[in-house]
Amino acid sequence: MSKEVSMLKGLSMSNTGMHSRYKAICAVATIIFALGLHPARANAQQGDAPTDPQIVGIVGIADQIDIDYAKLAMSKAKDKQVKDFAQQMITDHSSVQTAVNDLSAKLNVTPADSATSDSLKTQAQQMMQKLRGLKGKEFEEAYIDNEVAYHQAVIDAHQEGVNPERAER
Repeated sequence: MSKEVSMLKGLSMSNTGMHSRYKAICAVATIIFALGLHPARANAQQGDAPTDPQIVGIVGIADQIDIDYAKLAMSKAKDKQVKDFAQQMITDHSSVQTAVNDLSAKLNVTPADSATSDSLKTQAQQMMQKLRGLKGKEFEEAYIDNEVAYHQAVIDAHQEGVNPERAER
């Protein structure tokens, strides 16, 4: 297969490594979420910055989109590494969803829609339609390419939101 599957080989871990990765992902997601809800940041927001409920909504939609992509991959992929990766995405994003839902409930924040969450949904519908039309290795490569691009876009958006100076570089 392609370079993306080679990346998957590099992502293979022991159960201990996966458990550590899970804990790290949950911790980072919780920290990012908490920073987004921190009152000092909320008071400093200007212009079209998302509200706290919109941030919760965006995180929830982003996780659900990745879970949906992974569920499709579980049903269509034949390559064991791709299926293992898809299962890991379901596990990781479900855990992040649970952590975010627990934290938002604790902080009494109800998810809200926004232009960003609406855009994510629209883009995801288009990608799901494309992925559903593919088979075999063509599907697997498109799924992995999408996962790499999707996660990079989330990282970029986070860096722009948390550290705008870094995004300008």
